[in-house]
Order: sequence, then structure tokens, then C-alpha cells
Amino acid sequence: MNNFGRDDGIKMGQIVARCWSDEDFKEKFKADPKSVLKEYEVEVPGDIDIEILENSESKQYFLLPSSPLEAEIGAGDVNQVYGANSWCR
Repeated sequence: MNNFGRDDGIKMGQIVARCWSDEDFKEKFKADPKSVLKEYEVEVPGDIDIEILENSESKQYFLLPSSPLEAEIGAGDVNQVYGANSWCR
């Protein structure tokens, strides 16, 4: 599961919105996501790699989250898993 908090999610939404409206910014984000995240005060540990993938009409990516520990999530909580409801076109 991701390590981003609620405020980070809001900031990441702002990044996505800017990518949609600013092609140069999007290319910068794709080339060096950690520096853009840092500009938005989203801290990423040094040992974490970030790869930006962009959906298109002909190619869609499915995010497969890492498996949580059994103690962290029960079978009834599956819809709360990050990405569980993120499939959209």
C-alpha cells in the first residue's frame, strides 16, 4: 500500500490536473517525478523509485498494489485497497 497521506493525495491531484493542462510540466514530471513531488512538498524516501505511466486510448495500465499484511486488512475491506476502484476510461 502507498505511504502517502491525505494531504499528499490532494497535492498529487493538483499535479495530475497540471499535467493535463501543461504539456511541458507533464514532460518534466515524467522525466523527474521526485523533483516535481518535492516542489509540491510530497516527500519520497530516497530508496523509492517512481515511474510515471500514462494511459492512452490504446493502452491502459492496471495498478497492482503490494499485498498488505493480513493484520492490516480483512476480506471485507477489499474495496478500501488503494486502486481497487481506480479503473476508468
